[in-house]
Amino acid sequence: MKFSLGLGKTIFNSGISLIPVENYHEAQIVLSERIDRKKNSGAWPEQALRTQNISNKLLVGAAQNRDVQTIKEFEDYLDTRYPFRDHLKARQFNSFLDEHCQTVNHHLAHAYSATLFSPFRDSLILVIDGAGSKYPDGFEFLSLYQFSNQKFTLLEKRCTQFDQKGFSESIGLFYEGISEFIFNSKTLAGKVMGLAPLGKSLGKVSSYPSFLASLDQTKKFTGKAKEEWESSPHMGYYQDLAATVQEAFEDYLFTYLEEVAKNYPDENLILVGGCALNCTFNGKLWKTKLFKNIYVPPNPGDEGISLGCAWSLVKDQIQWEPLPWHLQTSSRGTIWQYDLPEIKKIFSSKYQVKELKLEEVASLLNDNECIAWYQGRSEVGPRALGQRSILSKPRRGVKAFLNAHVKFREAFRPYGCTLPQDEVSHYFEVDKNFENPFMSFAIKVRDEHFHNLEDVCHIDQTSRFQTLHRQQNPRYYDLLKEVGKLTGKSILLNTSLNIMGEPILETIEDAHRFMENSVIKYLVFNDYLIIKDQQHV
Repeated sequence: MKFSLGLGKTIFNSGISLIPVENYHEAQIVLSERIDRKKNSGAWPEQALRTQNISNKLLVGAAQNRDVQTIKEFEDYLDTRYPFRDHLKARQFNSFLDEHCQTVNHHLAHAYSATLFSPFRDSLILVIDGAGSKYPDGFEFLSLYQFSNQKFTLLEKRCTQFDQKGFSESIGLFYEGISEFIFNSKTLAGKVMGLAPLGKSLGKVSSYPSFLASLDQTKKFTGKAKEEWESSPHMGYYQDLAATVQEAFEDYLFTYLEEVAKNYPDENLILVGGCALNCTFNGKLWKTKLFKNIYVPPNPGDEGISLGCAWSLVKDQIQWEPLPWHLQTSSRGTIWQYDLPEIKKIFSSKYQVKELKLEEVASLLNDNECIAWYQGRSEVGPRALGQRSILSKPRRGVKAFLNAHVKFREAFRPYGCTLPQDEVSHYFEVDKNFENPFMSFAIKVRDEHFHNLEDVCHIDQTSRFQTLHRQQNPRYYDLLKEVGKLTGKSILLNTSLNIMGEPILETIEDAHRFMENSVIKYLVFNDYLIIKDQQHV
């Protein structure tokens, strides 16, 4: 079998993708963070390559991308730190260095990745992030493409320059700058989005660099621990900053997309790039009906770059077809095979391993137990969607329990949930055909259900939920229905199978380590229910 290889050598969320030329639907994505266990890892993807036994695969070619910095600059820098190129040559990875691979533009790689499994034959594609590839007038941060007949036409590109302090007029980098100020990390924009409803905007922002330069640096959070942050005397200021940057984000994109919709009426829209993870904005955009349909892939950030690179090599040789909504899945991670003797060996005498019965799991959930849920291939984006999840009945008090004993998250952050797609309009303010397979849209819960679903809602009564068709994940869907028989609601709180600050679990070893260090007593591991001995709980 022949494969196309893509390498995302990005600052954050590096990885590789392999696309079988004969069946592109079996594409496989390996994120560096899942292997090296460093969240948002931007390591050169050597460890990801190792998992796939690349030297034994027949490759039609390899393509690569990096954002902001060129790949040569990146790899030259690594060579100054240690004998990087010699190290790769010794491991037969020399052919994946910059000089041996084709390079794909960053935003184009995003666009290719977004359309590979898109449900639309024709669409507009908005790529928006912090900064991508360099052009004569700066670094791209917004690109608009038209996708039709498997062809991509660039309609507009916006670039930005960095000032002496490293600030720019990129809305994505503005959000990143506020994230760094509030949380001491550039990678926590999702937390900023979650904090925004608790604050009040400080007013319209006319210049992102000027606003960032004006911030009171004595109030900047410089710690690391959650407890330090939660005890900060500047919490009100942080909340207002979050509200301000979210308002600026929405103003910028609504102004832009309203004009796009006028020029290209009745079009489908794909949102991709790191900014496409802003489910608050996405939900508001959906309500405007500016576009016929909106699709956000499960890995819109740099997790999808390697897939776009791999697709660039073969997209013109393959008869592509849209992937219908009911078949949309994020389960495109590594294929791991574990047999029962291996499972029993790893989980040893502390655990009971028994055959899985969904009725038993539903009963445990109904009894207010939390279940660690590990199924097949992992999700390839930042959100757990029924492959690597922690599940619970969305009862009152479960959010506080998870924050205090399992996830160790900040109290303000909401949890998401999953429900069958055909029940979505019963609980949420959407029509019956609304699709949200990757938790891409935050939507308001209907008033009559808010009381019962409060622990999977935010303070603004919205929820980042997942809709599910049985074809997308039969076992997870059937569990929802079993829970519905017992509780009257086929809804489960669904959060990622990890603790705060760590990547989502990938392997059986990760699952064992999680159980050893967690108060959770039950793990559904593929076809088995694994129960922790009560004396070890």
